[in-house]
Amino acid sequence: MARQTRPFNVKTFLSTVGVGREMMSLRKGQSVYAQGGAPEALFVIQQGRVKISVKSQTGKGSTLNILDRGDFAGTDCLAGVASRVASATAMTDCRLLRIDKKNMMLALARQAKLSNMFWAYLLDSNIRYQQDLVEHTTVITARRDSRAFCCAWPTSTARKPQFPV
Repeated sequence: MARQTRPFNVKTFLSTVGVGREMMSLRKGQSVYAQGGAPEALFVIQQGRVKISVKSQTGKGSTLNILDRGDFAGTDCLAGVASRVASATAMTDCRLLRIDKKNMMLALARQAKLSNMFWAYLLDSNIRYQQDLVEHTTVITARRDSRAFCCAWPTSTARKPQFPV
């Protein structure tokens, strides 16, 4: 008699321990992974919040995202990069499901439901990043234009206005 297999359940896969999947508990401030580290796994946040940040070569840091329950951290491991492009740090006490890169790639290749859900998540994240970038760029441009306008405005009636070219 043929062995019965249970149908694949995306929610179960992303929330339970199994082959290539282990649960991790982190305290507030602990590192999930570091920028420049080996991209060996991705993480599904079960509980808590995680900050994704980067540091430039000059040491200036920037927060890219704040992730919450159900979000993925470390998706860059699936892109074939040689090292992590950002750091992830627990903002609160966290419980994360760590999924090995190999097992996630295999599951994505074999399970259409998981693949479709993951693609939708990545596309939604990308759209949010683009919206944030547009907003950030617009604010910076408005500030720069405002400063240029204020600096070009005469402070006394004796001076002629000088407009930047």
